[in-house]
Amino acid sequence: MSRARKTKNPKRRRRKRKKRLLREYCARIDQQAAQTGGAEQDGAEPSTTALPSDKDAPGPKTASTADQKTSSSESKQRFKPRKVPDRDYYPRPGKMERQYLGFQRRVTALIDEKIAKGSATLDKWKRDAGAFMEEFQRKEKIQREELELDLGRMRVNHREMLDMQARQIGRLKKKFEEING
Repeated sequence: MSRARKTKNPKRRRRKRKKRLLREYCARIDQQAAQTGGAEQDGAEPSTTALPSDKDAPGPKTASTADQKTSSSESKQRFKPRKVPDRDYYPRPGKMERQYLGFQRRVTALIDEKIAKGSATLDKWKRDAGAFMEEFQRKEKIQREELELDLGRMRVNHREMLDMQARQIGRLKKKFEEING
């Protein structure tokens, strides 16, 4: 449940109230001055008007009421709007084509960058794959040579064992024939 703001800012209300009172006092003083100015022309003495005390009226102490009135009217004045050239207001015939061509240039440049980056990555992968294949083929060749050497040794050992057994069989046959013979 959200908490809603119950009252407005009291300081802001006081400030607005003081401004409103000050404007009313200034307007009243101007009216009285205008009335007394008309009376002075008739030859009558100007009457003194009761000005608000310094405590009641915030603002500069040395400034006259006319100055205060002009300063409040100046604060209401807004900034003068900036003059924008007509080319920004009204559509020009070639504007969209130029914008499209600029957009197309930016897009093609971006696509070219992406293609270059992708082809560089593919080239790197190819180099890495080529290096891997070379290493793989080198290791395969070394292992094949080692296997051929091992196979050659095994054949030699097998022949020697067969020859040794053949000789032993031959000796045993001779002994058998000598014994039986």
